[in-house]
Amino acid sequence: GAFPKHTFAAKRFPEHGYSAQGDGSDYPRGWDGQDPRTAYLAATAMATIDPQIAQGIIRNYLALQDSDGSVDNRPAINGHKQGLLCLPVLARMAWHIFQQSEDDAFLEAVFPALLSFLDRWLSNDRDMDRDKHPEWQDERQTGYVAFPTFAAWQPWSQGADIRYVEGPDLLAYLLAEATTLHHMAKHLDKKSVLPMLNEIISILRKRLDGLWQDGHFVYHDRDTHITTHGARILDNGEGDITHEIDHSLLVPNRLVVRIEGGVNHVPRIRLHIEGLDDQERPISESHTTEDFQWHHRHGVLTTANTYAHIDRIWCDGLSRVYTISATTLDTTGIDVNTLLPLWVGDLPDNQRKALIKLVTDTDMFWRPNGLTMVPANSKHYDPSNAEGGGGIWPFWLTLVGEGLIAADAAKQAGEMLKALIAAQLAVTKDKGSFSQFYHAEEPLGLGERDHLAGIVPLHLLHKLLGIRIVNQSKVWVGGMFGWDRAITVRQYGVSVRRTRTKITVKFPSGTTQELAGDARWQAIIDPDGDTQTPISMFAAPTLVVQAEPDLQPEPQAERVEIRVEIED
Repeated sequence: GAFPKHTFAAKRFPEHGYSAQGDGSDYPRGWDGQDPRTAYLAATAMATIDPQIAQGIIRNYLALQDSDGSVDNRPAINGHKQGLLCLPVLARMAWHIFQQSEDDAFLEAVFPALLSFLDRWLSNDRDMDRDKHPEWQDERQTGYVAFPTFAAWQPWSQGADIRYVEGPDLLAYLLAEATTLHHMAKHLDKKSVLPMLNEIISILRKRLDGLWQDGHFVYHDRDTHITTHGARILDNGEGDITHEIDHSLLVPNRLVVRIEGGVNHVPRIRLHIEGLDDQERPISESHTTEDFQWHHRHGVLTTANTYAHIDRIWCDGLSRVYTISATTLDTTGIDVNTLLPLWVGDLPDNQRKALIKLVTDTDMFWRPNGLTMVPANSKHYDPSNAEGGGGIWPFWLTLVGEGLIAADAAKQAGEMLKALIAAQLAVTKDKGSFSQFYHAEEPLGLGERDHLAGIVPLHLLHKLLGIRIVNQSKVWVGGMFGWDRAITVRQYGVSVRRTRTKITVKFPSGTTQELAGDARWQAIIDPDGDTQTPISMFAAPTLVVQAEPDLQPEPQAERVEIRVEIED
């Protein structure tokens, strides 16, 4: 295959794995590439069990990297590529893996490629208005195609083209990558790149601050940088006539045009729009069938121009059985993306507190089974994700959970994860398997059965426990105890028990160390074991671990045993 290392399959059934075509082009979904969201859940979990396999997932992405730094969003084992730039989570994923393995050789090997990948995201062709705030090129890059502001394939959504909108999610991902690369550079003593990374971080933070309005982060138009409500300009107009609109806008805006009707075939058309810009200069644009996104008898398009006045709209080649509707672009809707800056950390206090309040508001994102994708008070909310946005998706819950921990809200993160695990437990008892995602309010598994994207987020769980067993003689413990119940973790012959009042570490050598339950995050080294120099969070170990040659057999994975107790 095209990958140098082992990869994962999102689903595994007896009929999967064999390619009748012989090249993998006929693989089903779940076998058609390394989805970065599933990879984030799987690789960070695998790092606690077999770091070599987790490292291999990162190496697979980078093995197919183009010379310009591009990494494909969904590279496949047969070499097929999705053709979209990957979700920028690879550096953060690699850093989590490194923190578990403390393998300097791995970090040294992947750092240049990860830096090049960030640089590719910051290129001019990913930032059409050149404001240092890149834009998505396709909804599929986000991994969730039901955000109500976009979701072009859904009749209930606005259907806006994501290329014309700037939002907090991509900034959060890029900031997380840049800050993580900064940690890596300091750790690897690559001082020459620190000024560049500092500048990137500063610019991205300023752009993120510019999206803070009315107590949350917002979307805004790519070119005007204004957040506006939408207004209906044309409602179900006949498809075969010219519509004289003569409508002025207080704030220049784009139009979202929707064509509906006919049968299932896509009509051959040319749409025309004429109006004035904000300087009262005439502007116009025309679009063909191919410019629309079509799905089940409706097509949707977002205009390239922003209009201060719309004169007229008409469509060549459209019959009376079709209708034309047009609204101005509404960028006021919020979804889980408004919360993602929590994941970056180091937010101003007012932003941090406001976002924690949003997360935990039961009328908004906090639902019985965890964190949902769209606020429950939105007209576009559907707890099943069928006729609106919603459901509980472990990847986004994990990111927000990590953000809550960084924002000193570990207890809330623990309650959120417990709600998800309770739903997962009910589903697995009923169906015997995990599901791709979960109903927000009922114990139901949704999407595809036995899907890796629906596993328990083990990386988030370990962060909440404040326990990281590196090997048989080194353990990291302490910090906030978000789980808030007595718990025992065993791995590599090491046993760590943590309660609210005490932490007990027992090494295989017989050495036992005890700490207060609220002890700071720190390394515990067995003096009778193989000692290593302790490291601090987000800093480098001084011992350089030599990478094993690729041809050597990989070490046997170690089972992790976690036992939960009820503490009086």
